[in-house]
Amino acid sequence: MKAHFSMVKLLGYAGAAWSTLLCYAAMLLAAYYLGQKYYPMPYNHIKILSYLGTALFSYFIYLAIRSYFIFSFWTGIITGIIIFFLYTFGFIYFEGRHV
Repeated sequence: MKAHFSMVKLLGYAGAAWSTLLCYAAMLLAAYYLGQKYYPMPYNHIKILSYLGTALFSYFIYLAIRSYFIFSFWTGIITGIIIFFLYTFGFIYFEGRHV
């Protein structure tokens, strides 16, 4: 709680978002650790990390396009939607029937 309040004081709303993200990441790691300890599941870590990396790469491509070109609000939204659908269709293409 103390970290949350100090981040909110320093960064405002963004601090609240970052502290919430850190809290959720800690809960994810604790749940994963306890789940693997008491009920092991064979996760495909490489595939999970590759999709996460591809999503982050898509986001950084969007940021690069947005910073290179001067967008209005709607062209930024449309560009984001196009990148989102490209990511989604790529996911469906590589996963096939396993979705």
